[in-house]
Formats: sequence, structure tokens, C-alpha cells
Amino acid sequence: MDCIKTKRLTLRTLEEADCPQLIRLLRNEEIGKTYMLPDLADDAAADSLFRHLLALSCQQAHFVRAICQGNWLIGLLNDVEIGGAPLSWAM
Repeated sequence: MDCIKTKRLTLRTLEEADCPQLIRLLRNEEIGKTYMLPDLADDAAADSLFRHLLALSCQQAHFVRAICQGNWLIGLLNDVEIGGAPLSWAM
């Protein structure tokens, strides 16, 4: 599954160009109050997490998708468990 489109939203694999927008979401304090996110104290940690999610987004064994409204990334779908193997975090 490459892409799902509705009238308002698109679910798709992550792309390199999503990095700044996803890091903005991952480092957002309000989002951090609700979702289990690792501490992303610096740009290197945030970039490392983005690279990890980008790689997972391209794998059939995981369901990691960008949630977009138009060209703007507004969220992320991330599997919590596939085949009994829990992942380290979920957003």
C-alpha cells in the first residue's frame, strides 16, 4: 500500500522532505503530553528518530505512514506491535 487518499487527507510513506515537519511534531510539547515520545533534546536525536521512521515507512513488516493535509504533514501513524514483536515507542 503506497497511498490512501480521502477528500481531506492523504496517508503515505514518509519522504526525505518530511523531516522538518515531522521533527516539529515530535518535539512539540503539547503532543509530548499525550503520546509516548522519546526525549529529543537536540537536533541530532530528532534527525536520528526521523531516519528510523523513514526506514520503517518503506518496510512491509511495519505500518508507518505520514498523515498529510495537502502538502502539509500533520501527523504520523505508527504500528505498536506487528506479529507479537512490540516496537520501542508509538505516536
